[in-house]
Amino acid sequence: MAFLDELKQLSEQIRKRQPNVKGEEATKQALILPFLQSLAFDIYDPTVVRPEFIADFAKKKANGQMEKVDFALHAGGHPIIFIECKAVDAQLPTHDAQLARYFNAVTSVKVAIITDGIRYRFFTDLSSPNQMDERPFFEFNILEFNERDVETLAHYKAGEFRSEQVQKHAQELLFIDQVGGLLSELMRNPSEEFVKFLLSQLDLVPGKVTAKVVERFVPIVRTAFASAVMEITTRGLSQTMSALAAPPPIPVVIMTAAVEQSADSANDAAKLVTTPEELDLFERVKKIVAQSPVKSPVAFKDTATYFGVNLGPVRRWFLRFFGNGSTKYVILRVPYETLKLSLDGMTATAVNVVETRVNVTSGADVDRFAAAIVATYEAEVRRKDVDPGAESATGA
Repeated sequence: MAFLDELKQLSEQIRKRQPNVKGEEATKQALILPFLQSLAFDIYDPTVVRPEFIADFAKKKANGQMEKVDFALHAGGHPIIFIECKAVDAQLPTHDAQLARYFNAVTSVKVAIITDGIRYRFFTDLSSPNQMDERPFFEFNILEFNERDVETLAHYKAGEFRSEQVQKHAQELLFIDQVGGLLSELMRNPSEEFVKFLLSQLDLVPGKVTAKVVERFVPIVRTAFASAVMEITTRGLSQTMSALAAPPPIPVVIMTAAVEQSADSANDAAKLVTTPEELDLFERVKKIVAQSPVKSPVAFKDTATYFGVNLGPVRRWFLRFFGNGSTKYVILRVPYETLKLSLDGMTATAVNVVETRVNVTSGADVDRFAAAIVATYEAEVRRKDVDPGAESATGA
């Protein structure tokens, strides 16, 4: 997917630039204009990307200057998208009213975006024609995105944008988001009505479904949900993971008994101390994956950066624990979209299209998202089965 690759490359560039970007103008030049280029807009053509756009929303500020929207993207001679720019890391929601004033005054504009060069908040007029909604229908973060985000963003590329399709697309996105949130909540805390509905559909309980019956089935429904998510995950991932190229060899500092330590790394290894927290995490992960019908031995590898759990060969890792910094987190080697319903309320984000970051307070938190760990472990086993040659590549 060329667009995905382009965005990944831009993401890395922006990640490097961000610490050196100060102020709104620098944000436009270093972060926002390259993003518009990635959407195939000709930023050098003022009939396509018009900066400092003045329209009938314009009024004079206290200093006598006219109000202007930072960029108006045009098609067919008419503005179709407004973009209001703020300095990187600005509090974007506090400026929504300013963007709404611009959007509401120009009927040909169907999308309004406010951005700090990292986050892009997309608005339209679902609630009332030509009145910008209070809530964005889509948010894109150039430093954290997944394949679904990229598919959505592709609708707003030059040549792909269709004004008449905006509302339909926005409604679909909001519906998916709301349904996903509802299912996630029902998985963690099944409501009485939902449990009664399931029991009525399955005809499991003779007679009246009382509150006591519902109470007994709540944990059963929760377990069934987690099991179903895990099954869907493990079925769907084998093809996805097998299509990925094997990752480059990982520099090994210290290995477990499953992989012999090289003589060259002995000095570095002597400097490492595998902490009690890391060993405790490993034991917890072993117990968690032991619940899986898939049986494959696990080992660990400790490095100066992270503590990894793998299937023996170090390149067959499925979990990495980063516990040395002030913020602790776990990386699971499965896409966020696949795992998000089984993360049991943990704060999680997509690292890239095939890895998920889960924030933790300690290694013991792995018990809280056991279903996601099992799914990740099974996915790695299946990937090994699909690509047997990868088993012999143990890194160096």
